[in-house]
Amino acid sequence: MKKLADYKNRKRKSRPIIEVVPMVFDNNQATHRLVLHHVKRVIHKHSDELEKLAK
Repeated sequence: MKKLADYKNRKRKSRPIIEVVPMVFDNNQATHRLVLHHVKRVIHKHSDELEKLAK
C-alpha cells in the first residue's frame, strides 16, 4: 500500500480557502457516538500499520 509521502504531485490544483467551524464537545451521548464512530473508522483504515507497531 502506498503512503501519501510516496506520491510526488507537481501539478497541484489551487483550492479555495474554507473557514473551519469549531465544534464544542460535551460529555453526552451524541459526542460519545460521534467520537466512537470516527475512532473505529480510523482504526479499521490503519489496522495493518497498528498491528506492525504493536509487534
